[in-house]
Amino acid sequence: MWQNNNRTHVTTTTRKRILARDGNQCAQCGNTERLEVDHINNRRGPNYDKDANLQVLCAQCHKAKTARESGAWRKQIKRQPRKPLGLA
Repeated sequence: MWQNNNRTHVTTTTRKRILARDGNQCAQCGNTERLEVDHINNRRGPNYDKDANLQVLCAQCHKAKTARESGAWRKQIKRQPRKPLGLA
């Protein structure tokens, strides 16, 4: 049984409701295994935890979406992070 002990993430009740709403399958590829609930718009705001901002993704699609989002975020940084001192 999946348990959520982190208050910053979707509650178990909400997760079950979103899984049922989306037919227990990934919104992108239709996979039915290793499902996760994802925030469509991951910026915190008034509608962050509303059902309309949540979708079901399989672990692979969720990982790809997260990589796309983090890549887009890095492009917005004016200065790329420097390599820490002391590392070759």
